[in-house]
Amino acid sequence: MSVIAALIHEDRVYMGADNAGSFGDGVQFRYAPEQPKIEIVSGFVVGLAGDGGVIPAVRDYIANSWTTFNGGSLMLYLENYASDLRGVIREYADQSIVAPEENSPVIGFEMLIGAHGQLAHVNHTATVTTFAQPYAAIGSGYAIAWGALAFAYRTQPDLPPKDILTAALLATCDHSEACREPIDVLCESDVLDYATPATKRAQWLGRLAKKRG
Repeated sequence: MSVIAALIHEDRVYMGADNAGSFGDGVQFRYAPEQPKIEIVSGFVVGLAGDGGVIPAVRDYIANSWTTFNGGSLMLYLENYASDLRGVIREYADQSIVAPEENSPVIGFEMLIGAHGQLAHVNHTATVTTFAQPYAAIGSGYAIAWGALAFAYRTQPDLPPKDILTAALLATCDHSEACREPIDVLCESDVLDYATPATKRAQWLGRLAKKRG
């Protein structure tokens, strides 16, 4: 259970997420700061939703195997890693859940990823797509978030991008039982890596909360 949203503003990618998670039985819990849904990994803003076993594996793969992205086509860059990424996703997916019509494991995974003012979506087969609009959302509450983003982006263009994301995600939490506050928002220029010690991460989140407050 998640909602992750992103938008592009002045050649930078901004991304936000709620803090709801769930166990296999559907019981919700709040994500711990040391295991965020959105983070900066190897210069990318990354938002990951899906099975708990897949997410850390994909993080590690990006952090340890991808070269520096200095611009150009983000889609072509990601497609260079699609085959290996597909293997990582399938290896760590829940192999016990099988789709009868396909006789293959059901993999809960999708990713929003952005850098250098470009945004892309990667699904459970490592298929890469981009967006016609400068905003997007994934996860259980994606439809509400996407609509709220579209409304805010068109009617309140002068709002700071982090405020637009926060408003859209709060609206999603209000109208979707699958999503939960608080909201975390960051920009690709923010220096925050997923391997940062939990104490430093907590300090960063505290400063962010003060800015929002």
